[in-house]
Amino acid sequence: MNMFLGHIGLEPLVWGVIIIGGILILMIKVAMNAWSAVFWDVAIFIAVFSMHGGTMKGGMAAAVAALIGGLIIPPMLKLISFIKR
Repeated sequence: MNMFLGHIGLEPLVWGVIIIGGILILMIKVAMNAWSAVFWDVAIFIAVFSMHGGTMKGGMAAAVAALIGGLIIPPMLKLISFIKR
């Protein structure tokens, strides 16, 4: 009997942390009424998920892309609007 469970990887734990982080950030954006940021998160997720054919790996890639895009795009839009003034 293997007591160390060497055959189990850490990938599910990492993906779970990424998914939970994305959901928490999305909930914070909804609570703050940042609807444009929520729109960007959902739009990025749908675009990447459809590009990957709706597979499980595509869902994970879409979750990571939405998390990264949701953290980068809203501050970038604020910066652009600040520069235009």
